[in-house]
Amino acid sequence: STINNISSFYEKNLEFSPFSQLHIVDSIFQYKDMNISIEGETFANVILITNLSPSFNSMDKIYNFPFDYLYNDSEVKLYKILSHEIAHSYLSDSLNFEPEDLLIFESLVEYMAFLSVKSVSLIGYENLLLQNRFELINLLNKYEEKNDPLIGFLYKVNFLDSIFSGNRKIYFNLLKTLVKKYSYTKIGLNELIQTIK
Repeated sequence: STINNISSFYEKNLEFSPFSQLHIVDSIFQYKDMNISIEGETFANVILITNLSPSFNSMDKIYNFPFDYLYNDSEVKLYKILSHEIAHSYLSDSLNFEPEDLLIFESLVEYMAFLSVKSVSLIGYENLLLQNRFELINLLNKYEEKNDPLIGFLYKVNFLDSIFSGNRKIYFNLLKTLVKKYSYTKIGLNELIQTIK
């Protein structure tokens, strides 16, 4: 199943699994009255996702679709969102970033999701990077204010790819080191830089 593919990829690369089970709920009910777009959210081992594509109109399809190769953008997007939220389930209880550095954590998780997509579709991974860069360039051209959080997030994901695209093992070693070194303590940009050095 898709969930097992993603979980197995993370477990193999991180060498641990935080939960014996993951539960996927096809609804993000807590935001239904708000005018915001949330594609997924994770609470421990419960992952909430929105229904993203007519081709995935039931959870059965998500669980049983053979994601050995991703055929279109909606499949890549769904696989990336599931990968992102499952990555949260692996790291959220172990790494506690300072509030001002939460975008760094989100970027680390997003890049994990990109690598998960790359494990089943190189084209899907490359398209995600191109989409990320296109969005970043558009935002940079659109706004004079460069402190927009989305700009920072997109930039950090691109930065991670520029460092680790050639060797995912080094990236996962960094994550394992962070978990080992900073579990249950606050972590920020300085600790991340020290660990990379």
